[in-house]
Amino acid sequence: MKQILEGWAKMVALKFNQLDKDSQELASSRLSICDSCEMRLGAICDPSKVAPHAITGNLTRGCGCSLAAKTLVTKAKCPLGKW
Repeated sequence: MKQILEGWAKMVALKFNQLDKDSQELASSRLSICDSCEMRLGAICDPSKVAPHAITGNLTRGCGCSLAAKTLVTKAKCPLGKW
């Protein structure tokens, strides 16, 4: 829950040009990975899709998160281990 709130708070900060440059660069880097991901459906990581984890190979579901918000959370992780 804390990460969800952090992500949305940073989204608000970004809208008002109050987000630090490091957070913006981190999100941009992560979103570029998400752009070509098979789990992406529009703006979310689709929880109805399943794909192998990049490290373990275990089949994993999408998390259902808003990618724009999740990529802003420093401690957040891609469910597929891509970032």
